Amino acid sequence: METIICGHCGAPVFYDDGLGYGVCEYCGSIIKDREDAGENRTNLDGEVNYIMEVKPYAWEYKLLFAVLDSGLQKAGSLKQEMFRPLFLTDEAAKEEILRYVKWITGKMEKLQEYTDPLHRIFKVELPEAMGPPGQPGDETKLVNTANRIGSVYTGLIYWGLEFQTDATPINLKGLALEARGMAVSILENIEQFCYQGRKHFAGLQPGMKVPQDTSLVLRELKMDQFMGELKKLGVL
Repeated sequence: METIICGHCGAPVFYDDGLGYGVCEYCGSIIKDREDAGENRTNLDGEVNYIMEVKPYAWEYKLLFAVLDSGLQKAGSLKQEMFRPLFLTDEAAKEEILRYVKWITGKMEKLQEYTDPLHRIFKVELPEAMGPPGQPGDETKLVNTANRIGSVYTGLIYWGLEFQTDATPINLKGLALEARGMAVSILENIEQFCYQGRKHFAGLQPGMKVPQDTSLVLRELKMDQFMGELKKLGVL
């Protein structure tokens, strides 16, 4: 069994050669062969071009989620790197622990640099791109807005990849994984927003009610286990 990337949401998929397919545990997509992920990215780019040219029913929503979906998929290989096991080294001494904790808490503070833009995108930029009720949206602004969300997503992956840069002392593994998990939580929020949007809007036809909720729900970050790791290290 090998791990490949889901072409729909970027999550790892365990592909079973014996069965001849894999199932994404996150979004439920069935990956029939290893080429599916790459082919789906190509199909998505074609879908974006079609929506921009034809302007089908509820095209603003379809365009937003198709562009975002394409961006998330293109970041799939990076996300896979982020989930690689940490390279571990010998236990850190007390002074080294304090230096690492200072570094990791600094990284945690930078997470706000990713969540703050998301709030602005959904409160200001997306409503502007969608346009007033009864008026067509702005094609360029919709594409830019979707790409901005995708940029935040990619930035969070790079944030998480910094844990792969250097070896992690084995007694700090738990702390590193809990910190990295904070970014994973936000990534999953964005993926869920994209997946639900695609599900609700991709097949929407004239006469069908257009869902009005296009908001991103950011789950509250769970700090208990992170704080617990700090207590284990004796730094609280």
